[in-house]
Amino acid sequence: MVYYPSSPTFAEKVAAVYSCEKLISESIAKIPLEVKRYNSTGRYYVRDVRNPLYDILATRPNARMTAYDLLRGTVMNMHNYGNAYLYPERDGKGDVVALYLLEGVNYDRYTNTYSVSDNTNGIYGVYTADRIIHLRNLGSDAYLGESTIRIAARTIGISTNADNELSQLFTSGNRHRGIITGSAEAPLGYGANKIDAMNKAKEDMQNALRSGETIVVLPGDMKFSPFSMTPADVQLLDNKKFTVKEIGRFFRVPPSMLYEDGGSTYSNAEMDSVLFLNGALSPLLRQIELELSAKLIADEERGYYKIQFDREALYTTDLTTKANYMKATIESGVRTVNEWRKVEGFPALVGGDEAVVSANLVTLKSRINEGNQGNSQS
Repeated sequence: MVYYPSSPTFAEKVAAVYSCEKLISESIAKIPLEVKRYNSTGRYYVRDVRNPLYDILATRPNARMTAYDLLRGTVMNMHNYGNAYLYPERDGKGDVVALYLLEGVNYDRYTNTYSVSDNTNGIYGVYTADRIIHLRNLGSDAYLGESTIRIAARTIGISTNADNELSQLFTSGNRHRGIITGSAEAPLGYGANKIDAMNKAKEDMQNALRSGETIVVLPGDMKFSPFSMTPADVQLLDNKKFTVKEIGRFFRVPPSMLYEDGGSTYSNAEMDSVLFLNGALSPLLRQIELELSAKLIADEERGYYKIQFDREALYTTDLTTKANYMKATIESGVRTVNEWRKVEGFPALVGGDEAVVSANLVTLKSRINEGNQGNSQS
């Protein structure tokens, strides 16, 4: 009988499930979540570090958790239970002073209200939809998410049973297993003396193998026939590899990130990283940004403020690739030297605020002046 685990506690004992959840949740948790304010002069958004909400989202949302813990737990709840609920605590002025990851929440889709009985955080009551941040996993409808563990229960169950079978198969470690037989001419019924002799031979052989001996002498006409892996055992190992890829498909995690690469190359691994970013992370990031902006920012301020992940942290890679990227953005005028130095935590340089282009790295201003001079002469 195949057992299909739908409980996260049992499902996470499968290495592929644990790896997928850990990879996705920690990849999102490590990305800084920031409050940004619109700069009407430059027509772009800048970090608003003085906003009270900034520290809650970036550092410490409540007394129990850091921002990393909150985001990781939120994504884990989405995968394990289908839904994650956050409660923003507000002061008398309506400003958010804390953000809690809730447990014990029931959603009524007909009244669009949430019944909360959270013993851990001491939060109880019935709340309207504008008071609860609700993040849904993909489900059969748009109102409640469904657990990835439940959706993948059959595949996870196959992997669990394969683990159990392999555990029994390799319980004895590297010791030899087999049977001791007598002569083919022996009568069908063994006497007590014959059975005792064979048991004695078995114990002697086990003791000899445990002591490290490699050659064992059996008495009389007895012989040892070792067991070997059957074709079914080999197929079981292949099925185990297959279920790793299947579980990865449910979470949209490439096989190379689950260490089931099948001989992948550097270029393939690099493409897998792009697929993981676009397929698994980007939709979650967008969903979290929109829900937090809708519930934490007042309607009249929504065009002026927004909540956004600093996606640049996702592109952290090896130093050579990063250096080439920095060089390309400087030479194309996308960023200045001082902007990159600020990102890296270095002090600004004199003249480092000028944007440059690749033609001998002259400033954009000088290029514009040259163009104006040419137009005036013509």
